[in-house]
Amino acid sequence: MAPLVTKRLINTEEYYKMGETGVFRPDEKIELINGEIINMAPIGSNHAAIVRQLSSILARSFTDEIIISSQQPIHIDQWNEPEPDIALLKLSKDNYFEAHPGPSDVLMIVEVSDSSHDYDSKVKLPLYASAVIPVYWIINLNRKCIEVYEEPVDDLYQKRMLYIPGHQISFMDKSFDVAEILLV
Repeated sequence: MAPLVTKRLINTEEYYKMGETGVFRPDEKIELINGEIINMAPIGSNHAAIVRQLSSILARSFTDEIIISSQQPIHIDQWNEPEPDIALLKLSKDNYFEAHPGPSDVLMIVEVSDSSHDYDSKVKLPLYASAVIPVYWIINLNRKCIEVYEEPVDDLYQKRMLYIPGHQISFMDKSFDVAEILLV
């Protein structure tokens, strides 16, 4: 008889304690997804450039309207605390000093995908949809396009659109040039 193998999941409280006691290296890129600590791939120069580019475009467009958070935690529930490449947040008087933003604070999440596309579309997409994150963009560097997901229901988005260079993409009544975002 094969031995029974089980996973021991951790919650965000345990995750925080592990961080406070130095279990993780300061430079370690990790996030808590479905109760598991996930090691994220190193960020390549093209990935970082797109995050900076889009952050800059959004900052110019939404001065004093939203908070742009880059690679910072979003507290979805006790088992999930992803660190998306970009999260657009509702304004907060204390800039979320007392607690990480939660799903109801999020207007949009953006993940920049190169080697992580399967993970971003098969793991994070259902997570964000089930948390009712209203808009989710995957910037697909390999295909040079932006996948836009809207209208979350359960763990799926009901609406999916694909934008390529030459297209304009909209968010909160503002339009953006896809080629400018993708640096092509």
